[in-house]
Amino acid sequence: MKVSFSTILTHLPSKSPPLQLKGLFGSSKALVLKQIHQNLDRPLVVITDSYENAERLYRDLSFYLGEEGLCLFPPWDVMPYDLFSPHKTLVGQRLQCLEKLINHVCQVFITTPHAVMQKLLPVEAFTESILQLKIGQTLETSEIENQLQETGYQSVEMVEDQGDFSIHRNILDVFP
Repeated sequence: MKVSFSTILTHLPSKSPPLQLKGLFGSSKALVLKQIHQNLDRPLVVITDSYENAERLYRDLSFYLGEEGLCLFPPWDVMPYDLFSPHKTLVGQRLQCLEKLINHVCQVFITTPHAVMQKLLPVEAFTESILQLKIGQTLETSEIENQLQETGYQSVEMVEDQGDFSIHRNILDVFP
């Protein structure tokens, strides 16, 4: 039985159960997700089988929807009991996605099973750790320094990498 795509879209329930898309190739997946997203008018969580496919889908969806509102949530590049930390870029990307989710900015959350199985901070602890600075706001540099260090930033002489910060007199330099 052949059914048109527009018929399928109109019959999607507003509280639909997880959908499994099969038989789509190339950027057709992104086109179908764009249509579903626009039809449902609510955020989507898309779980792909690999990070490479998640990246490809992110690129394709950014063509149709633009990058604003898209989140690519990567898995850690280390195993839970490895003796080294995940790459700073991955940590930053994951934190940016979580911040977008909390602030309801993320409209399409793209990830992998491996990434969503990894533990996260509770929402309350995550939101409490966010440091928001405003123009004209007066703060003690020691306060800022302590909060940055508590959230994993490293104090360095010259900021060159994600997670670095430097305070010279009244100048704060941060690489988020």
